[in-house]
Amino acid sequence: MREDWIEAIKTIVDESRIRLQEPMSRHTTFRIGGMAEIFLMPTIKEAVDVITLCRAKKIPYTIIGNGSNLLVGDKGIPGVVIEFGANASSVEVKENMIHAEAGALLSKVAHKALEASLGGMEFAAGIPGSIGGAVVMNAGAYGGEMKDILVSADLLTKDGEVVEVPVEEISLSYRHSRVMETGEVVLGVTLKLVSGEKEKIEAVMQELRQKRQEKQPLEFPSAGSTFKRTGRLFCRKADYGCRVKRLSCGRCPGIRETLWFCYKPWAGNCSRSGRVDAQGAGKSRTGVSGKTGAGSKKVRRIFMKLVILTGMSGAGKEYST
Repeated sequence: MREDWIEAIKTIVDESRIRLQEPMSRHTTFRIGGMAEIFLMPTIKEAVDVITLCRAKKIPYTIIGNGSNLLVGDKGIPGVVIEFGANASSVEVKENMIHAEAGALLSKVAHKALEASLGGMEFAAGIPGSIGGAVVMNAGAYGGEMKDILVSADLLTKDGEVVEVPVEEISLSYRHSRVMETGEVVLGVTLKLVSGEKEKIEAVMQELRQKRQEKQPLEFPSAGSTFKRTGRLFCRKADYGCRVKRLSCGRCPGIRETLWFCYKPWAGNCSRSGRVDAQGAGKSRTGVSGKTGAGSKKVRRIFMKLVILTGMSGAGKEYST
C-alpha cells in the first residue's frame, strides 16, 4: 500500500471515512468479496476531488453504489474503492421534480416521491440499488424504466468536467446507457414525476412489493435476477427449459427456486469462483448470459477487469482476480 496515496487522500476525505483493508463482503448484497485496499465514503464533492487525484497520480480506483449487483473477487480490489453511499445521498423535491445525489437509494427516492404525492416511480421502490447505478444501466421493473422519468444526469467526464446531460443524450436502452461505454461517472440525477393521489401511489408500491416477496428469495443474500432477458425468452420459460435450478458449485448452493436467482442461503463463507461457475453453467444450458456478460471459462482467466461498478440489480458487473 502506498503511504503517499493515503496522505494525499486524507487532504480530501476525513480520516474517519477512510478504511484500510476493508472487507468487500460488508458492501455487497452477495456478502462475498476480498479486501478493498483503500475504502472511502466521501461526499459527492469529495468523490470528484478523489477521482481527479487518482487520475492525476494514476492510482487505480473503483466506484461502487449499494453493492446490490457486485461480484468481487476473493483477492479483493487494489487501489481505491469509492463508495457512493450515505454521504452522497441527498434528495430534494421541488414541485414535480426530484434531484438526487448518486448514492441515494432508489427506495429512499421513491419514498420521498410518495411523501410528495408524486407518481411514476412506483416500479423502482423495491429495486435494491442506488439512483446513480439505476441511470448507468437504465434500471427497470414491472413495466417501468429510469428512462421514463429521467430528465438529466450530472456526469463527471473523463476530462474532469462536471456537466448536466439531458436524457436524450445518455442513450438509455435495455439495461444500458452510454455511461457504460464512456467511463463517465454519474454524480446526480433529475427526475420528473406526475402529481397523483398518495393513497393510490402507495397501493401500487405495496402491490409490487408483495409480488417481489412472493416470487423472489429476498430473505437470502443475492444480487437479484442473475440473467438478462433475451428476445422472447422470459424467466418462466427458461426456468422450465433446463435443470439449472438445482445447480450448486463448491460451497455455493447457488441457484434455487428459480434460474434467475443465484443466492447464498446461509451466512457462512462463499467464494466468487462458485458463483461464477453457476452463472457460466446457466448460460451453457439456456443460451442466456449472466449479468456479468461472460461464461465461466472467460471469467476464470487471471486478469484484472477494472470497470465503473454500480449498485444496481441488473447492471451485472464483476471485478475478478
